[in-house]
Amino acid sequence: MKVKIRLKSKQKIGEELDEFTIEEKGVLLNRGKSYLLSYFQDNIHHSLEFFPSENKLVMMRNWKETQRVEYLSGIKWSVDYETELGAMPLSFDTKEVKYLYEEFSAGRAELRLSYLLYQFEEMIAETELSIAIFPLKG
Repeated sequence: MKVKIRLKSKQKIGEELDEFTIEEKGVLLNRGKSYLLSYFQDNIHHSLEFFPSENKLVMMRNWKETQRVEYLSGIKWSVDYETELGAMPLSFDTKEVKYLYEEFSAGRAELRLSYLLYQFEEMIAETELSIAIFPLKG
């Protein structure tokens, strides 16, 4: 099913707050116990796999298992995150994954994700992310 995804991010780095919104088109697939959203952002493939019954979210970039991050409350996930400047070791310490509503079969859902971002075991940012999915007609 074709959908629109809206990502709203608030990231606190030190005393500075950075906010931005991204909207992209994608495809949402039912995988039984999960839903997979596939889309491109800045010519990089992203997939988000939603597990509402577990309050879990899995993100993967460029179809690479090494670029996989699992968000589950209380879990810290580490990855060598690929950037234009090379790989950066990052850790995502998930505070909360909360599904606000989930009508995936109709192409609608929204969740909130909050996590602490670490580099070399030093906290560098506190992030809140809203992910909303809307059906596209046609």
